[in-house]
Amino acid sequence: MKEITKAIRVARNASPFRLFFIELKSGTALVVIHPESIAIGKDDFALFQPDGEIAIFDADSVSQVRLHPPASRGKPATRSPRS
Repeated sequence: MKEITKAIRVARNASPFRLFFIELKSGTALVVIHPESIAIGKDDFALFQPDGEIAIFDADSVSQVRLHPPASRGKPATRSPRS
């Protein structure tokens, strides 16, 4: 599953970093909120979660990797003409 390992590595190294989701085949969804919270091995991973838990999983257990959408910047404010 080199594609999965590559996808996780690319998401972790993105600049600027955006949080991303790792969905496991078991249905569990993991959230990577900081690039230093995930350690990447050859085909296995350790995700350090905010509650102190550590999720350890391998590439074969991952169904997909999804980047969180970027924050919308909105449209610039427009002024109405004065009468």
